Amino acid sequence: MSSLRQRITRPFRDDDDGDNHILDQQEQEELISKLRIENAQSDVQVIRATQVVVVLSAIAHFFFLFTTAPALTLLVLLIHVNLLLHIHHVAQVSYQLTYALSLVAPTLYLFLGSPVAWWCFTPVVVFIVQSIQDGIDRGTESIAALESMKYHALAGLSSFRKTAARVYHLGGIHSGTASSAVVWLILLAVQATRERVNNRGTSTATVVLTYIILFLLVGIVLFAYPALRIKRHDAFERVHRFLGWTATALVWAQVVLLTNDYKGDKSLGSALVHLAAFWLMIILSLSLILPWTHLRKVPVNSVVLSNHAVQLFVDYGPHPVPGSFQRFSTDPLNEWHSFATIAVPGKPGFSIIISQAGDWTTEMITNPPKEIYVRGMPTCGALRIVPLFRRVLFVATGSGIAPFMPHIMSGKVDHKLFWMAPNTRATFGDPLVNSVLENSPGAVVYDTRKHGKPDIIKITNRFVDEFQPECVCVISNQKLTEKVIYGLRSRGILAFGAIFDS
Repeated sequence: MSSLRQRITRPFRDDDDGDNHILDQQEQEELISKLRIENAQSDVQVIRATQVVVVLSAIAHFFFLFTTAPALTLLVLLIHVNLLLHIHHVAQVSYQLTYALSLVAPTLYLFLGSPVAWWCFTPVVVFIVQSIQDGIDRGTESIAALESMKYHALAGLSSFRKTAARVYHLGGIHSGTASSAVVWLILLAVQATRERVNNRGTSTATVVLTYIILFLLVGIVLFAYPALRIKRHDAFERVHRFLGWTATALVWAQVVLLTNDYKGDKSLGSALVHLAAFWLMIILSLSLILPWTHLRKVPVNSVVLSNHAVQLFVDYGPHPVPGSFQRFSTDPLNEWHSFATIAVPGKPGFSIIISQAGDWTTEMITNPPKEIYVRGMPTCGALRIVPLFRRVLFVATGSGIAPFMPHIMSGKVDHKLFWMAPNTRATFGDPLVNSVLENSPGAVVYDTRKHGKPDIIKITNRFVDEFQPECVCVISNQKLTEKVIYGLRSRGILAFGAIFDS
């Protein structure tokens, strides 16, 4: 590792104050490594001492198990077991609940007017364990803070750019608003039912329609549950699309019926145009219709790269900017698939790379299409943030190289590429691999078929130390993306990738 670093030295006078010595990168790492070792050794000693205290306390309480208050003593022993689990960070009861349970015996004895001193010892032990564990955690966090401080590449970044780069990491908005809508609709259904029972305001038709809409929305939310969505993705898409359209049409009817129920002396038309929900439904409907007005069936030139990948070339519409993606389909009403666009600067059209990942992609590779449906315009994705930075480390696995290709070929951003894939040339073809190597000097193409799967976090950290990027962009599967980004961010390094929240 040390061979990857260059030690930047400067002469110091003999009378230089040691406190003013500025550590270079290698000295920083040596110091932090030493502190980490000392901190770990200290933690081991403290943990052992804490275990001794907890075990001795448990033994002392054990003698009361067969004498007075065996039930309370058993509860206290379980609390001690939980404290030992806390020390080792194993699944355990929270400290809040542990405190509550440890106060049961003292409270009961105080209420009965009996001595409580002995039973108060357990909450004290809980407090001691929590305080020690908090101290250990603070020490670990301090080491992590020192670790992040040495990466000076981020020091020059403005807070505006750091914040702006997170624009594609604002996950949960779509699912959050959907869940919120279901909650509000439940409240509306309850209120409408009350009014219908009391023969006030809301009509029977409105109440029935509200429950039908609620049933549809609950179905959409259930199919969007991550585990079910991944396992039954095709069913999820159809449920989301068709139930969503049906619910939208029924909400239109609901708005009209609800307005009619409460319009008073106004005409229905007059009441509707003065209702915010009416105009919101117009905006919602136009938002649903607009992408379908751009539905096109376009010719495509298919180049089979291997039995695992195919590259489709299309020439239509505007030239997509680097970091954008487009939706494609062979069955517009049932399924759509998004792929990163690869646009060559100065040339019309763009291409996409489809790698084998399911029934649809396998069919595309086995029977390459001559025409394909596209919908909407190319949309900016997570890698649109790349131009915000001066130096970026690209980390890609498999066909994840595709989103990086426009940035690589444009040459506008100083970058380093680490691309990991099995049989890269056999899978993706010589032209694409050669294009990567020609336009990305110093790129590392790692063939997992030859060398096996490496520790990608360790390798990424190595490239971060060597290249000193302002940020790292990762395109891979969900598990690996989240793993790498978490590892980098724990060191204080800006890292971005897909959030798999679409």
